[in-house]
Amino acid sequence: MTAARVLIADDDPLIRQMLRETVSALGHDTETASTAAEAVATAEGGGFDLVLLDLRFPDCTDLSTLKQIREKAPGTDVIMVTAETDDLTLVTDATRLGAFDYVPKPVREDDIRIRVTRLMEMRSLSRTNVRMAAEIARGREFQDIVGESPALRNIVRQAQKLAAYDIPVLITGETGTGKELIARALHYGGPRREAPFLSINCAALPTELVESELFGHERGAFTGAHVARKGAFQEAEDGTLFLDEIGDMSLQSQAALLHVLERGEYRSVGGRPKTAQAHVVLASNQDLDALIRSNAFRKDLFYRINRIHIEVPPLRRRQEDIPLLAQHFLRQVEEKIGKGVHSFAPRALKALGRYDWPGNVRELKNEIERAYLYAEGEIIQVLDLSPQTVASRPAVEGEPEAGPAAIEEIQRLVEALRSSAWNVSKTAEILGVHRNTVHRWMKKYSLDRA
Repeated sequence: MTAARVLIADDDPLIRQMLRETVSALGHDTETASTAAEAVATAEGGGFDLVLLDLRFPDCTDLSTLKQIREKAPGTDVIMVTAETDDLTLVTDATRLGAFDYVPKPVREDDIRIRVTRLMEMRSLSRTNVRMAAEIARGREFQDIVGESPALRNIVRQAQKLAAYDIPVLITGETGTGKELIARALHYGGPRREAPFLSINCAALPTELVESELFGHERGAFTGAHVARKGAFQEAEDGTLFLDEIGDMSLQSQAALLHVLERGEYRSVGGRPKTAQAHVVLASNQDLDALIRSNAFRKDLFYRINRIHIEVPPLRRRQEDIPLLAQHFLRQVEEKIGKGVHSFAPRALKALGRYDWPGNVRELKNEIERAYLYAEGEIIQVLDLSPQTVASRPAVEGEPEAGPAAIEEIQRLVEALRSSAWNVSKTAEILGVHRNTVHRWMKKYSLDRA
């Protein structure tokens, strides 16, 4: 069972010490509070799994302390420690306010051990049930990797083999290629599938907070650390920690990460060493070799994480996957909205296949969702696609791809065609051009009512 964080709140120093020794002997981390105000302030923020809470404090003699803790830290369970167990109304009110259980005074060590152990087992079972439900809802992750290109199938075969091992895996590729999807497949396809999968975008973390986010911090470790906080390595427990955009980490943070990967332990800010149990998967959209040459990335860390390397190719290098992905995203948005759009016109698919997709799979998904909203029938037409997608198609074989001017031209043409319900004469009038010009533009970009 994973070590928990337990807050012991009691105004009697002897009881605090006894509770602390008993809970620590179970392998849990403890902190103490001697007043109601201190208990609420310390518990606030959700840094604890459990509060052992006295009923009576010098600054509070009712259940308001319990109420405040449940409001400010809803993910924290509370076990009341009270000498007033004969008062059924009080026990009922405490239960109604969210107390998990109560321990009578004078406190016996066995009572504490039994109740704390039972609570931790129930919390563990609850987390397992949530993970299993999420896994069932998510489906089998390898089936969510859509495409039949040789490059993608090779990645799937590689990931299926690696899923059974705990070796750090490095995934590289341009933004939007699906690196996190591969990481999830490694997690849910392996023995850790029932444990958490935690994704951290290192590029989104302020440099000064990276180590606190990854390793956690203790109360008072730095200015503003009013409560202790678990880090990503502890949150991930026995699951998978996915560190995205590692190329954006500072050299200091890289050194700390290297220490974890080499020693299997980390130290929370202001705390003591802890064992790292999570499987680490890392990703970057940058050229790490180039970062090493510019002294922006540690060479020793690169060698440590580059033993198992999966490179996800950009969508433009696996164009045969575009129709499958487009249909996959169309099914997804249809399941959510139910508008009755089920397929693509051949010219629309051809236009999708000719575009370079600089945003890769993520951009394609956004394009399909946009086209779905514009579609007026059961089929997505070329007219429903964005101008830049249509403009990427050359007018005549051998001509260069259309640029920004053509995108603006298509945008105006599409809006005019929609406004005129495909009446060419009215479209020409809206655009202030001859109807022959409208015909020429429609032919140029393969826009027709069919």
